[in-house]
Amino acid sequence: FEDLLQMSKSSDAGLKESALHLLSSFLYRWYCRRTLSAPDSTSETGPSSPTGRNNRLHTEKALALMEKSVRENVLVEDFARKLGLSDEHFIRIFRSEVHMTPHQYFIRLKIEGASGMLISTDRTIGEISDWFGFENQFHFSRVFRKCTGLSPAEYRRTYLQTVDFT
Repeated sequence: FEDLLQMSKSSDAGLKESALHLLSSFLYRWYCRRTLSAPDSTSETGPSSPTGRNNRLHTEKALALMEKSVRENVLVEDFARKLGLSDEHFIRIFRSEVHMTPHQYFIRLKIEGASGMLISTDRTIGEISDWFGFENQFHFSRVFRKCTGLSPAEYRRTYLQTVDFT
């Protein structure tokens, strides 16, 4: 949070935008985890109803599948098929539980992993792009900038921490 605060106070518009995206990502993840674990018995299709429980279970299974498949180029249709649901129904229940489409969530998951690799390894951007199953480095860079507000190279320069022991 301290880093987010420093970035938000920066005069650099790119850093401010990046701070906004990182905070939004954190809030989505925090809210989604709470939404999936907190029962809501007041709604007809809440987690206490059979339909709500099934929706929650399908969503939890989808989240687990996405985390396991983060390095692959998997389509939403593939997740739906693995869960035994139609594409449209899967997208509808996922969106109702997580408040974003499965595709949006899966891409964010990939970008979160890639951002960690950018600042913790010396792998090239192309290698990281390949590692997370993007079709090419240019597509990866475009998606990365859309999610974080910075290009992968800018992100690396901004957040890479070097230690000087002298």
